[in-house]
Amino acid sequence: MTKIRKTPKSLQDFQKNEEGAIAILFGLSCVLLVGLIGLGLDGSRAMGAQAKTASALDAAALAATRAIVSANLDDAEVEELANRFYHDNLLSDGNMLADYGTLDVQIDRDTRTIRLAVETHVPTLFGRIFGVKSIDFWTDTAATFNVHDIELGLALDLTGSMGGQKIADLRLAAGDLVDMLIPDNGAISDVKIGLAPYSAYVNAGTYAAFASGDAAPPSSCMFERDTSEIYTDALPDTGDFLGVESDGRRVANNCPGVSIEPLTNNKQALHDKIDLFNAQGSTAGHIGLAWAWYMVSPTWASVWPEAPKDYGTRNLTKAIVLMTDGVFNTQYVPGATSSQQALEICDNIKAEGVLIYSVAFQAPGSAQTMLETCASTDENGDKLYYDAANGTELRKAFKAIAVSLTNLRLAQ
Repeated sequence: MTKIRKTPKSLQDFQKNEEGAIAILFGLSCVLLVGLIGLGLDGSRAMGAQAKTASALDAAALAATRAIVSANLDDAEVEELANRFYHDNLLSDGNMLADYGTLDVQIDRDTRTIRLAVETHVPTLFGRIFGVKSIDFWTDTAATFNVHDIELGLALDLTGSMGGQKIADLRLAAGDLVDMLIPDNGAISDVKIGLAPYSAYVNAGTYAAFASGDAAPPSSCMFERDTSEIYTDALPDTGDFLGVESDGRRVANNCPGVSIEPLTNNKQALHDKIDLFNAQGSTAGHIGLAWAWYMVSPTWASVWPEAPKDYGTRNLTKAIVLMTDGVFNTQYVPGATSSQQALEICDNIKAEGVLIYSVAFQAPGSAQTMLETCASTDENGDKLYYDAANGTELRKAFKAIAVSLTNLRLAQ
C-alpha cells in the first residue's frame, strides 16, 4: 500500500506567498518605464541637436557659396569661412549638451557645389540604463553656386534732385554692385556690365552718330524715336533713328555730363565712369531704360565692342536695373508721358526674358507704383523691386540685386 506524503506546512505557506513576486515585477516595470521615458527625452534632445546642426550647416553653405561668388575665394579660404559661420550659428543659443564633430567641407568647382557634413554625438542621460551611451548621427547639406553668365544694363538717375548726398550714395551703391559681380581676382563666370545714366537725355557719346543717323550730330544727347519702333530694341535705321538734342528740341542743362559705358568686364572703366556721376536736369527715365536695354540686346550686337549674346542663351542671365528718386516727367514724343513710355518698354523687355530690377530711392508714391509695376517677378511670385529710404538702404538694395543675380540656393 502506497503512502501519500503530505507537504510540510511551512513549505505550503511558502508556495502560497506571492507578495514578493509582485514587488519584483513592479520594480522591474518601473525601471523599464523610467528607461523608456528617459530614452524619449534623450531622443527629443537628439532631434533638437540635429535640427540645430542642419540650420547651422545651411547657413554656412550659403555663406560659403556667396563668398565664392563675391570674392572668388580659394578652397582654403572657403573652408575657413564655412567653419566660422557654422560654429557661430551652432553656438548662438547653446550647444544642447551635444558633441559636434569636425566639419567636413567638400568644394566641387566643376559642379559649382559646396557640400558640408558633420557627425554629432548627443550623450544620453537615461539611455545608459540600457547601455546606450550616446545618440550619433550625420547631418549634411549642399549649396550650389550655379552662377549664370550675366549681361547687366544699369539705368541710373542723375537728375537734379539726386544732388548732394544722394548722388554720393548712388556712386557707392553702383560701385558695390560692380565689386560684387566683378571681384578683383576675377568673376567665376562671364559677367559684363553696362552703364546708361540718364536725366532729360542719355549722353550716347561716340555712339550718337550711329543712333541718330547723322555723321556729325549737333549733340551726343539722345531722346526717344518718334516711330513705330519707339518701344522696341530695333536697330536705328532709316525711318527709325533716335532723336538728338538740337536747337529746336533742347532742354537747357539737362544732358548728363557722363556718357554711356557699353557692356564690359573692365572693372576700372566702370568705376571711372561711376566716379564722374553728377546731378542735373529733369527726369526722362524711359530713355535711360531704353538704352540699358539696347546694351544687352542682341539686336545691337554689331554696335557694341562686347557683343551681347542672343536672347535665351543657355546659362545666361540678361538683366536691367532701373533706379530713380522721382517721377518720370520729361518726354519728347507727344501723346505719352515718360512713365507711360517706360511701362510699355518694360513689358517688351520682360517679353524677351530680360529681368528688370527696379529701385526707388526716396521716391514719391506714384514713382514707386510705376517702378513696382515695371519690375519682374521672381520664381516665388515676389517683385524684384526695392524701396530705399536712405543711402544705407540703397547700398543694401544694390547688394541684394548682386546676390540675386548670382542665383545662390540650397541644392538639397
